[in-house]
Amino acid sequence: MAVTEYRPKRFQGFSWAFGNFGSAIMSNVLNVFIIAFYLKEVLVTPSNFDALFVTMVTFSAKLSEGLINVPVARFSDNIRTRFGRRRPFFLLTPVWVVFFVLTFACPFEDTLLILIWLLITYGGFRWTNAAVVNPYLALLPEIAPEEHQRTTYNSYRTLFVLLGTILGILSFPILRDIFAGPFGDTKITAFYATVPVAILTFIGMAIVFFGVKENPNVTVAHFGMIESFKETFKNKSFFPSYLATVSTLMLAESMLLASLPMIAQDYIGLSPDDLMVSLISGIFVVSAILSIPFISILSKRFGKAKVYYYCCLSFGVFAWLLLLVGQIPFITPENTVSFTVNADDTLQVVTSAGWKNFILFQTFLTIMIVGLPVGGVMVLGYSVFSDVIDFDEKLTGQRRESMYFAAQGVVDWFFAAAGDLILGILLTLFGREYFSATFTTESGLLNTGPAGLLLVGPVAGVVLILGALVFRKYPLMEGKEHNNA
Repeated sequence: MAVTEYRPKRFQGFSWAFGNFGSAIMSNVLNVFIIAFYLKEVLVTPSNFDALFVTMVTFSAKLSEGLINVPVARFSDNIRTRFGRRRPFFLLTPVWVVFFVLTFACPFEDTLLILIWLLITYGGFRWTNAAVVNPYLALLPEIAPEEHQRTTYNSYRTLFVLLGTILGILSFPILRDIFAGPFGDTKITAFYATVPVAILTFIGMAIVFFGVKENPNVTVAHFGMIESFKETFKNKSFFPSYLATVSTLMLAESMLLASLPMIAQDYIGLSPDDLMVSLISGIFVVSAILSIPFISILSKRFGKAKVYYYCCLSFGVFAWLLLLVGQIPFITPENTVSFTVNADDTLQVVTSAGWKNFILFQTFLTIMIVGLPVGGVMVLGYSVFSDVIDFDEKLTGQRRESMYFAAQGVVDWFFAAAGDLILGILLTLFGREYFSATFTTESGLLNTGPAGLLLVGPVAGVVLILGALVFRKYPLMEGKEHNNA
């Protein structure tokens, strides 16, 4: 085949980056709200074990996505069509967005049928997500062969990911409130709230499909799937060093994002469609964004790998602060609070607006502190991963971006799935127990929610700290000799 000069389309970097906007909204709607939606609204009177069953379903769906990444990567690396190697997978976008919408459209009331519906729809979303997103990410090295192009294109993508993350967290309750007018305050509003997001995602991927031209001169890979997958783990900068951080980060973020809406409802007493429920989750992302300018300065001075390490470590330390949500002692609010004792010995708190505002302020402040190191993780993680792939090229003489994304995906989604499962176990074991049987304004303690939610922070913190400590052996750390022996 004759080699022709590759001429990229105009604005194709922007077109490629926009594809991540809608998918980021979809992913965050699911990551933040799906477990709370099924436990709080679909299952009318859930037991503690229902929490375990729901999280087992999300665990298996996320795990299967990781496994599907490998054959998708191998197929994408080895095919050649008139549309290129990556773009044909974008034709699965309609199926992808339909599964997203149906996940919030469960028509059943029987617990077993509800769980089967969740498995089929959420699992279908995860499977098609792997088939679309992996080839999408693998496009970057092909359409941007020069380093400055990659930096520019990925900067656009990061911007859309951050915007999509914030909108994913905030848009769901806002859209539900809009549809609550004609349909009332029912779970059907969740279904309609997902439709605009699905349409936006479809438009975004259509822009990528028509706005990006693949490089026809890229050599099609011919390595075997299993061999290529195994070879990635021989790169010591990838395993265990880099994978230790990204996998534990996936686990921690999965637990934290899924728990925040339930903390808002169980500890603060907010309704599921209250905008504050989303703002509590959104402040986590906003805090990360605010730290980004400082991360750039620090990485130039101390090196990106070192700053990335300290961000992962401090994220693990700060996560313990979630143990104090609604529990900070020695603070006496100016407003009074009264309560009644229910038949099951739980407390029904009747608060003034001032007290709720105090608890909201405390919660926002705590979550903002926890989110500060996440900015460094978001900015530097992809850059560190690029160095890992470059190092592999020195070792093997091959560029295997797609397979590295697949290998990372297998491990990432296993740990993300494990995060859901651990959350379910915590709620099952501790969901109906309380730290205190009394309520006092003198101590400033508010103990009306399940203890299992408060334990999410410490558990995630321990996992994050362990991952950061493993990364200390990263062979490409500034000041170390670059060898893989």
